[in-house]
Amino acid sequence: MVEAIDHAEHQSVDPPQTLGFTVVESIPSGAQGRPRIHIDAAILTQALDLCPLSVLARRLGVSARTIRRRALEYRLVEPCGPVKNIEVDDNGVQHYVYRSYTPRMSQMTDEQIDTLLQEILIDFPNLGCQMIIAQFRVYGMRISCQRI
Repeated sequence: MVEAIDHAEHQSVDPPQTLGFTVVESIPSGAQGRPRIHIDAAILTQALDLCPLSVLARRLGVSARTIRRRALEYRLVEPCGPVKNIEVDDNGVQHYVYRSYTPRMSQMTDEQIDTLLQEILIDFPNLGCQMIIAQFRVYGMRISCQRI
C-alpha cells in the first residue's frame, strides 16, 4: 500500500504527457503579408465577458483590433455603425455628423461631485484619482479626473 501511495505521489507531480490546447495561433496563408492570427472561439467567448479588449489583448499577446475582428467573425459582438456620417440639410448643404460610442460624461454639478467625493473619501481615505474615478463608475457616473 505504501508503494502504491509513493507511486501515486510521483504520478501527480509529473508533467502531463500531452501538449494541451492552443488559444492563439499564427496561421500562414502562403501569400505575402502577415499570417492570420486564429483565436479559439470558445475561449474568446468567455474571455470577452471577463475583461475588456485592451486587457485581453495584452494577455493573449495580440492587438485589441485583432480580438475585435475575431469577435465579429464569430458573431460574438455586433458591429457598430460609422463614426462619421454625411447629412444634407434642407438647403442642400452637406454636414459631417460624428457619433461617439463611448458613454457620456455625467452632468453633475461641482457641488454634487464634492458631496459624493466626501462620502467616498470617508469610506476610503487613501484612494487616488484613478480609484476615485472607478468608484464613481461603480455608482454609474463618468467623471473626468480634472473635475475631481
